[in-house]
Amino acid sequence: MVAQDFPKLFALRLTATPSIQRRQLQGGTPVEPNQGGTFRAHGLLACSPTLRMANHSETIANVALTAMCLVVTFVVAERYLLPSFFNKGVASGYNVGDMLSAAANELPLSRVPLSAVVIVSSDCRFCLESVDFYRKLSALRRKKPGSFQTIFLGMADPDDAGAFVDAYQLSSDHVGALPADVRARIPGTPALFLVSDQGRVTGSWVGKLTPTDERIVLESVSRAFGDR
Repeated sequence: MVAQDFPKLFALRLTATPSIQRRQLQGGTPVEPNQGGTFRAHGLLACSPTLRMANHSETIANVALTAMCLVVTFVVAERYLLPSFFNKGVASGYNVGDMLSAAANELPLSRVPLSAVVIVSSDCRFCLESVDFYRKLSALRRKKPGSFQTIFLGMADPDDAGAFVDAYQLSSDHVGALPADVRARIPGTPALFLVSDQGRVTGSWVGKLTPTDERIVLESVSRAFGDR
């Protein structure tokens, strides 16, 4: 094949002898030759049921492939990208040493040196996935009573936290509603604050904790007990 042949190839013409006046295609549909004995490709596509069926099948396959790609994209985003977005390590709007809330006196923070304040929603998927870690916090709470406590606050109302604690049989020293000023400073649930008896934040996280963050929280609590 030489370069001059390419235009003929892309024109998609089928060459026939001038003497041919009529040709039957598959399916019995006749195609008239042009002058000079050529059959145009669009005539074949228009007249052949087999080719029409092939085009229809190709369209269905393309739609199915597109749908599959969308499903895979959604699954990857939900499983990997969204959790990464929320796992910031530090809750938005808080630094170490900040007061947790102007209404901190409404929470029983002063009765122990360190509190884990956990903010949840009853319909929060990442809260559910964090239940095992909350149980580990509860185990530390039982280790040295009077030195550490867990407080669960509902993002919407007290019943939100109460429903979550009851549903998953978690131990908590206090269940209540989240102060409005805290709600305005965090992007969502779950959120975890380590708070001193003065109401000051010593550590804060938003989202489902990574294994590294879980270890940091547990070690921080243990250090408050004097453990190493």
